[in-house]
Amino acid sequence: MGTSIVRNDKQAEFIRLFTGSEWAGNATACAIRAGYSEPTARQTAYRLKRKFESQIKEEVVKRIGDNAALGLSGIIQIARNEKNPQIRLQACKDLLDRAGYSAISHLEINNMDNKSDEELKKELEKYIGGNVIDVTPTHEAATTKGDLEKV
Repeated sequence: MGTSIVRNDKQAEFIRLFTGSEWAGNATACAIRAGYSEPTARQTAYRLKRKFESQIKEEVVKRIGDNAALGLSGIIQIARNEKNPQIRLQACKDLLDRAGYSAISHLEINNMDNKSDEELKKELEKYIGGNVIDVTPTHEAATTKGDLEKV
């Protein structure tokens, strides 16, 4: 379902209104404004939504893409000008996240026991982008006999 061809102006107008007007998302109101009968608008709207589901999704994705720059501009303005530091911080986090610099939310390393220290370091570098500080104890750093035995 949802792959039907738009066959007339009323169907096209319904899709346009449903995806990008002040009545967007209100299928019944869009059906009425597209020229469908008011007494049967609710049933017609339901049918049109299902029939043109893929066209509606395609148009929504297109509209989001067309307006992405506006959204980005809004987030930048909030990050620069908002008086509330928590809101500014959230806007900054959103910008970083969308740019691909999001914090790692889940890290899973498998077969840790079977890997050498060097293999583990390489895997860790892959996850944190090379920002690895080697904290392996050295003989010079060990200060007591007990510490030397641990190294």
